[in-house]
Amino acid sequence: MKSRARPAPPDPRGVMCGQSPVSSLTFGPQETYKERPAIISGHESGQIIEWSITTQRAKVSWPGHTQSVIWLAWAVPDKLLSQGRDGMVRVWTQDKNSWTCIGEIPCAQFVFCDSAVTRWNNEIKLAVPSRETSHVDVHTLDQGRLLSQTSVLTPGDSLPISDLSHTLKPPSTETYGMCMRLCTFVHRSSGPRLLVAYESGTLTLWDLLGNVLLNQVKGHEDSIMAMDYGVNPNSDMITCVTGSANEVIKTWQIDKDTFVEGPSVSVTNPGISDIAVRGDGRIFATGGWDHRVRVFSVRKCSPLAVLMYHTSSVHCVCFAPDDTLATGSKDGYIALWDVYKDK
Repeated sequence: MKSRARPAPPDPRGVMCGQSPVSSLTFGPQETYKERPAIISGHESGQIIEWSITTQRAKVSWPGHTQSVIWLAWAVPDKLLSQGRDGMVRVWTQDKNSWTCIGEIPCAQFVFCDSAVTRWNNEIKLAVPSRETSHVDVHTLDQGRLLSQTSVLTPGDSLPISDLSHTLKPPSTETYGMCMRLCTFVHRSSGPRLLVAYESGTLTLWDLLGNVLLNQVKGHEDSIMAMDYGVNPNSDMITCVTGSANEVIKTWQIDKDTFVEGPSVSVTNPGISDIAVRGDGRIFATGGWDHRVRVFSVRKCSPLAVLMYHTSSVHCVCFAPDDTLATGSKDGYIALWDVYKDK
């Protein structure tokens, strides 16, 4: 019996051009995405652009940072967080058709390590790479204070957006090297956890609130360049996916605060820039140095599709609340894809 041929990968359903290389992406907040589908892009020029997905045109653009924008996320539905290589995480609020900065949190300069944010009880926990090598600063953004803050930041101001709670310090700076990637998740049986990937290839798991290193594993021989996680909807098992400068992509199940190595896969060309696990935890996408976007199943780490549109390194990938995949590249283009929405 002949097996069915795998369908040809789709073309992008939409393309947007931001001129400067695209360095980070996030879709509009889940709470408002259905009524107002939008995507926010960060660029190597420091610009941040809000796009309408309906018209695929830029709605507003503003200078967010003096260096490349390496991370974008939502603190609450109407407060955007951005991180630049200029050593600042900024908090933005929208007023009609403009965005204004209402606070800053210092972080490491000239690194490529992103920050991570999670909500816990009535607080928002923000983990940022510290200016001390291999350390992570954990800030508390008071939700009530954040929602009530409407004043605009001017140079030299220090608005009370956050408090530094504590700093996570691994046993040895020399052994671990620089922080490369951060991810936070909340497991209902254990509370907030923080995944930290290091320059040494070490992957660590921390109790975000208790300031305790729970576990670690030598994940890759090279620096871990990309990381994300997903939650199995049937078992609540956390799966972490990591990639590095070589061609191997690995998965790790996190069971009772312990890493268990899962399936891995090797791609044709080395260099993984970014990884995004879809919200249902079933598939993940990678952005490669070879200009390609690859889609895999989480459970078996088996290849599902190779998407080819970009003409330069794919710096960032992310999924929307409706499972649309967005990819951003050094070529300055953002592509929107419909892939495996029924998987």
